[in-house]
Amino acid sequence: MSFLIVLAMIFAAYIALVLCLWRRERTGETSFDERQVQARGRAYQCGFFALAVSVWLFSEFGEGFPWLGVKVGAYLCLDLGATVFAVTAVWKDAYLKPREKPGRAAALLALAGAGCLCLSVFRLWREGVLVDGTLNLWVMVAAASLSDLLVLAVFWHKHISGRREEEAE
Repeated sequence: MSFLIVLAMIFAAYIALVLCLWRRERTGETSFDERQVQARGRAYQCGFFALAVSVWLFSEFGEGFPWLGVKVGAYLCLDLGATVFAVTAVWKDAYLKPREKPGRAAALLALAGAGCLCLSVFRLWREGVLVDGTLNLWVMVAAASLSDLLVLAVFWHKHISGRREEEAE
């Protein structure tokens, strides 16, 4: 078994452990408040619309890009929909429950995004971007990692601007 596979398995186990501990240490708040539920509903709508439009565009114009491949195109469409949902939810302060601490979410986003991006860039450097004339699936992992870091940037911006508004009051 290669070193990278073992490293990826350890990383996945660490993320699963962090997620389990994060769920266990909740503050007792069991649900989102009404404003957050409405904002999440709007975020789901935006994400679904982005997914539908991207799938339509891929089905109409995907043949013009034979190097793209069906799997990578489908994953990129899913990634776009999930990113639109997450960014919209973060922007409308509906990503975390009312009493959840944003530091853990930011740390998890940073760790997952940076780790997967490093792994995917290494694999792309090692195997090449194109495999048999189509994009390597590691391109999708790199795109998902960049999307994760985009969500982190929006999350960080909202958190910092929220602190500045609280300090100004």
